Amino acid sequence: MNDNDLRKLQLIQLEILTELDSICRKYNIEYFIIGGTLLGAIRHSGFIPWDDDIDVGMKRTEYERFCRVCEKELCKEKYFLQNYHTDSAYRWGYAKLRKKNTEYIRKGQEAIKCMSGISIDIFILDCVPDNYGLRILHHYIRRGCIKTLWSIVGATEEKNWLLRRLYCVLRYVPKEIPNRIEEIMVHFTNKKKRKYLCYTGFYRKTYYTKKKENRFDTGMENSWFDQRIEVMFEGRKFYTCSKYEDYLKYMYGDYMKIPEERTRESHPASSYTIN
Repeated sequence: MNDNDLRKLQLIQLEILTELDSICRKYNIEYFIIGGTLLGAIRHSGFIPWDDDIDVGMKRTEYERFCRVCEKELCKEKYFLQNYHTDSAYRWGYAKLRKKNTEYIRKGQEAIKCMSGISIDIFILDCVPDNYGLRILHHYIRRGCIKTLWSIVGATEEKNWLLRRLYCVLRYVPKEIPNRIEEIMVHFTNKKKRKYLCYTGFYRKTYYTKKKENRFDTGMENSWFDQRIEVMFEGRKFYTCSKYEDYLKYMYGDYMKIPEERTRESHPASSYTIN
């Protein structure tokens, strides 16, 4: 994608984020810009120049409220709230808010025949067990669910031939099974407030199983998301967690340092249509 098209993509994603922000403000639904979007807001006052997505987080109860509100508030002519309930071909445990009459198919995901408009990601923040052993068990069950859902991609894109064969088998597991397992897990882990959070439908092994050198476990702390503040992103105000410095240090280390070009991450597209 050339720089001109990348900027057009970013501006459409900004439009989608603005729609989400408008609905959330009207109904007092708590959301946070997170990940690379928050990093861009703090370090660049907008998009990281090479970034091609927007990340939003919501705690489970707020996400469920948002889904209910979108049934009547979301402009259906322009946008589509996509999750495994609203799109039978969608395979991820988090949601996307998509712009209709556009297309953006990530390279390697051509086999997933779901609605594929330009989107922003809505990650669900769920509690994880306080007990370290149970947290590790939770981690691997969650990882297995996510890898099973990803198997339709892994069956062709995984480089390790043995894992590729495993994915060829896993892709025949009905997606309702791992989705239901995740639903059961979050039902129990969210019964009370716990110390750590994870993005249930999105896999990053360091989110709550990492250990420091002193061998005390650490993770994405629930308390970081107790309060919100507004930050500027592309000339507009959006919400994020008040402890964003702790979050960014945990996620990226020295987050104000610009990474070398060879280490910069993006999501190549196999095809896209930007109107």
